[in-house]
Amino acid sequence: MLNMGKTWHLALAAAIMCLLCPACRPDEKPPLRLPAKYDDVLYYENAPTELELLKRLSDLALEARRSRTAEAYISIQDLQQHYLQGAPALVEYSTPYYAGKTTGPNGWMVQIANASGHIWHPGTTTGVGGYYGGYLFNDQGLALEPMLVRGQLGAILYRHFTDLLKQPVSQKTVDRMLAIYGATPDFPNTYTNKYYAVPDRFAAAHAAARDARDPRGLYTQIKEQFLMLQTALNAGPDYDNERDYALKQLQALWEKAHFATAIYYCQRAVAFLDKSGPTDLDKAKGLYALGNCISLIHGWKTISPNYSVIAEYALDDLLWNLNAPAQGTPAVWLFATDTKNQLPKLQQVLKMLQDVYDFSAQDMEYFKEDWVEKQKR
Repeated sequence: MLNMGKTWHLALAAAIMCLLCPACRPDEKPPLRLPAKYDDVLYYENAPTELELLKRLSDLALEARRSRTAEAYISIQDLQQHYLQGAPALVEYSTPYYAGKTTGPNGWMVQIANASGHIWHPGTTTGVGGYYGGYLFNDQGLALEPMLVRGQLGAILYRHFTDLLKQPVSQKTVDRMLAIYGATPDFPNTYTNKYYAVPDRFAAAHAAARDARDPRGLYTQIKEQFLMLQTALNAGPDYDNERDYALKQLQALWEKAHFATAIYYCQRAVAFLDKSGPTDLDKAKGLYALGNCISLIHGWKTISPNYSVIAEYALDDLLWNLNAPAQGTPAVWLFATDTKNQLPKLQQVLKMLQDVYDFSAQDMEYFKEDWVEKQKR
């Protein structure tokens, strides 16, 4: 017959061991297992607003892209039609700050309409700017197409994403977030239609270009968080921590991809302008790359600090170093005419962005590439 005291001690020891063993603990939940594919059953039904916004932005981009032809005349009425009209209208989803910059008395729309049909050269004054080396610039050397289109990636698309973050999250919300990001449930990881009928657009397209299809790639990381978010929601309230973590990661990774793209364009500008005896074509491509960098930074201004790592004053400092102050007259053309003295400012821009996002030296090298183009995918 067993001694009762000994039996009690054995039972207590077994209970303690069970609590210490993860496989036995009653409060232990199994880890989430990410599916291979995003559940797309209701994607198109859930995100009509977001998909329509992307279509309207695509239409605006096509109209603005006509400025790459010297003889093209861009009508202010056509630009306004794509931006101000329709339901939903792009202007309704923009930060008020950038909407004012787009539609104001001397906004990007007025400037691109006024400059079209004219010829311009860095250092000359026409009053309106014009066509130079394949692109349209205002009189201060600011490329106008990016200001009208690429700046909206922050001012409209990311801003709408932050509005969705304020709502109770559901599977419908996740679909809407994926749509406004510019990806599809297939996660093509490319902006070409070589292998996918519907490639990535806008923010997702830029993230794809910053991704060599490896674990470091920002697109790859964003995809993983979308899968995590959808899976956590399906798993129920026990996985609310995983849900909230995925939302925070999506916010952080989108911002990183946005400014990694600003870094890409800034480095591209240096590559074109820091040549020995740059041609007019080199200068034009360098100024256009700077316009893309400027537009991405400009479009992030006034994003709520609750959803932004970079501070407003830092955005102003970046624009100042790019000779494109948020308030005041730009002098971007100086990078083409006084290159030796101006290029150190671009190195300062790169250093500031590297520090804000804690990018490594290897990351900065990684961001020099357009990986979609390099990998021919």
